[in-house]
Amino acid sequence: MAVTERGLGTAVKAGENAGKEVQHADVVRSLHKIGSLAAKDSSAFDVHQEVKFKSSWKRENLRIVVFVQERKSLRILGVAATRVTG
Repeated sequence: MAVTERGLGTAVKAGENAGKEVQHADVVRSLHKIGSLAAKDSSAFDVHQEVKFKSSWKRENLRIVVFVQERKSLRILGVAATRVTG
């Protein structure tokens, strides 16, 4: 599970882009393993995960992204994302 933030940028201080602001794609603020499930296990995966947000993160720009990944190959099997609310 990743917490990402959009709308971030960096002021460039040197080089050919000095004085410009570079806008970033969504930045991963934190990354957590939230569990695992054996391939032969047919039960539903249910987990409760609490994540603390730093006060410097803009809550309205945060998203939670969850990945399902195959353990051996590390291949991503599925992804879902949602905005942070509340």
